[in-house]
Amino acid sequence: MPDTTSLLRSVLIAALVVAVITTVYVAATPDPQTTGEVFTELSVLGADGRANDYPDALAPGEMAPLVVRVTNQEGQTVPYQLRVRWNDSWTQTRTFDLSHGGTWQQRVTVEAPDTPSKYRLQVWLYRLDANSSTPYRTARLTVSVGNGTG
Repeated sequence: MPDTTSLLRSVLIAALVVAVITTVYVAATPDPQTTGEVFTELSVLGADGRANDYPDALAPGEMAPLVVRVTNQEGQTVPYQLRVRWNDSWTQTRTFDLSHGGTWQQRVTVEAPDTPSKYRLQVWLYRLDANSSTPYRTARLTVSVGNGTG
């Protein structure tokens, strides 16, 4: 009988270890749909795809490449619209769907305005399923456009 008792004790200990490991795993990796932690990441990166080397000074009409990245952690597929503008003038619009956990990344080339001044280069991201005229996420760079820059 000691072999049966020892075997049962080993099985019980193994079951407890599996239960503890499962509990720790579930607690450490929450599901965004059940925790309410849903969000979208918007990043504007330099031409090399890193968070540096943004254009901060350009000559009038000069072209400047940027990389825009959107990551969906909303728990569902979301339709987005990305808009790029200099101060109050829209320059580009892109529309795309992104599944949960997916990342959309594209190079966006912007052309500096012809009039020398300080400008706000703005990237606005809209959720098209939200029926809102307010951007869901925004990013902004300040760029000096003038003679002798760029």
